[in-house]
Amino acid sequence: MFGEIALLHGIARLATITTTTPCELLMIKKEDFDSVLKETVLKAWTEIQKIMNELSYFKSWDSMTKIECSTLSRTKSFAPEETILGDDIGSPTFVYFITKGTCCIIENLEVMVINVKGIEKYRLLNGEAVQTDGSEDTVSAIFDKYLTKDLKSEFGLRDWRKDDSSDKLIGSMTQTGGMSAFSSAPSKTMRTETHFINVCELRKGACFNVGENLQRRRVVATTPTHCLLVPRYWIMKNNSDNIWNRVQQFLNKHIPTSEQIFDNFIHERKFKRYRKGLVKDLLAEKKVANTNTIHNVPYSIRLKEGVDVDYS
Repeated sequence: MFGEIALLHGIARLATITTTTPCELLMIKKEDFDSVLKETVLKAWTEIQKIMNELSYFKSWDSMTKIECSTLSRTKSFAPEETILGDDIGSPTFVYFITKGTCCIIENLEVMVINVKGIEKYRLLNGEAVQTDGSEDTVSAIFDKYLTKDLKSEFGLRDWRKDDSSDKLIGSMTQTGGMSAFSSAPSKTMRTETHFINVCELRKGACFNVGENLQRRRVVATTPTHCLLVPRYWIMKNNSDNIWNRVQQFLNKHIPTSEQIFDNFIHERKFKRYRKGLVKDLLAEKKVANTNTIHNVPYSIRLKEGVDVDYS
């Protein structure tokens, strides 16, 4: 549909439309437009313009630019646990602005587990980082572990804080660098594991798909979420004060990379190994018989708390 802006606001046509192939068009006169479509179209545009006036991203835009943008944009609602963007779902050419609710970015972390003489070593398949760990646990899916800590009010994004894990190895393990850690052992078995990592949480006022790295990631609604979708080409066309490039840099800076997530994943595994040994040592010193096991804890609680070890 085109030409509706001039009819609604009583202004000259903003563009000239030229056909490139044979076309069949439905033409509606102004009288028919006013009686049939005007109220519906104007209500949708007014709602979008109201949302744009509430977001600080569009403060530098004049009214005419917002009117033009409202004709190209749309709003959409998502239910909890519904995928908003990713896995061939959503509109990759649109920028999403959260106007209500919260959502999270979940990364599909692919790791190769290599067992060398009884010691499990881990390699990140979708990145260049290689780390080792002696943990014998296997986590099938990880959620709600890497939620952000500090609210970044400027862009509505809560920042993810990376743990200090400079000491990558514990116990009797030795650190080896590069690919040689996985090629020098004479006998080894390999398998691939997939872990779903909750990277960060996005709240009202946040935006995503501006151009930040979303490879192997998906955005999922955690509560009933309402988003404003604006074409990215229009966003970049009206890039006053270079704001959208700064937003993109902000997101890339505060959303962790796959290597950072993998480092934190290794840190978590080492801590679980330490916690498992500590609990076993404490239980071994107790003389009172205790038949209670971790299996008596509901599975939903174990999954939420990240408990995947057997203390029995």
